Amino acid sequence: MRPYDAIIYGAYGYTGKLITAACKETNLRILLAGRDTSKLRVLSDETDYPYEACEILASSVALLLRKAK
Repeated sequence: MRPYDAIIYGAYGYTGKLITAACKETNLRILLAGRDTSKLRVLSDETDYPYEACEILASSVALLLRKAK
């Protein structure tokens, strides 16, 4: 079983924040993702969603995507 319903890559950007807020309203299990750990940590503190920093490399993204439906 995969622990998350979706992964939001670039969650700390404008659109990512809108999507994160909409997911919060519907109680989806989300993993926040992106390249900047400090920005992810701030958003995680605000939303209580877990986060994971990940570079845009095929191998890194493949591992990240295995965590969600």
